[in-house]
Amino acid sequence: MGLQFKLLLRAAVNQKLFKGFTPSIAVREGQLEIIGVLLKVRASQHTCGEALLEARCHTRARCVEWLKNSDLIWPHVLVYALVTACYGGFKDMGDVFLSIIVCSFSQWLLPSEGGHLECEGIEKTWRIKQDSIAREVDILSSRNQYDIVLPELGPYVLDFTSSGHYMAVAGRKGHLAVVDMINMNLIKELQVRETVRDVVFLHNEMFFAAAQKK
Repeated sequence: MGLQFKLLLRAAVNQKLFKGFTPSIAVREGQLEIIGVLLKVRASQHTCGEALLEARCHTRARCVEWLKNSDLIWPHVLVYALVTACYGGFKDMGDVFLSIIVCSFSQWLLPSEGGHLECEGIEKTWRIKQDSIAREVDILSSRNQYDIVLPELGPYVLDFTSSGHYMAVAGRKGHLAVVDMINMNLIKELQVRETVRDVVFLHNEMFFAAAQKK
């Protein structure tokens, strides 16, 4: 994307057109790629909130996920979208908003231990398939399945940002990488040529620390 085009988008993304804000129009048409571009050129929280409400009316669940993962949605907008979706009869969208709210705020509202699998009798956790788990979890969680094959430089350890937007991977043989889990883009990758035992994000996705052998 050229610099002039970026500047043009940045200038227009937060201006209201005759059909609404640009992100709202993209949501209305279900254009996920355009939404991604608009988020990258810094759409404002206000325009993203308007786009979220537009997604509610047009039952664009995938658009809602993209907007929420941008960290540009105010909490009260999510609550308002949930209430109006339920009142307007958009049950599926109400479920989507409720799942997002619970996932986003459970760490503050309902502090508890991390989730785990619990088996009955002689059943073994390692025999439970991902497909079986997907059938039992909420809609948003079931859509977050992915398969990454890294056969050569492992075993690997992983860490995620609090929003789940970014993943850091560290291979025992020195492979480090950061991946955007929304569109599966590789953000950065390096080979430190040392044993790596662990990796963790610091205050945001731009900084991480790795436990390396000196």
